[in-house]
Amino acid sequence: MSTAGNKKVRLIRVEIRFYANLSRYATGGTKDEAVTLETATGSTVAGVLRQIGVPDDVETTVLIEGRHAQPSSVVGDGDHLDVFPPMSGG
Repeated sequence: MSTAGNKKVRLIRVEIRFYANLSRYATGGTKDEAVTLETATGSTVAGVLRQIGVPDDVETTVLIEGRHAQPSSVVGDGDHLDVFPPMSGG
């Protein structure tokens, strides 16, 4: 637990794996490297990506535990996030 002012903030841990050209946001910048992050309970996908340093204007497709997630989706303790660039093709 962390304290912010007089409020206690509960922290959770999430694991994020970046793919393709987004791997540069992984700690070591290497493909298939997972990043473990502690963040506040109630954090969203957008907030987690921002905390790692992914700019808001970078387009991503995110899965939480293999299911499509929105930027406003709340992450939970122990969640695994997979972050891909937008998919296209036919």
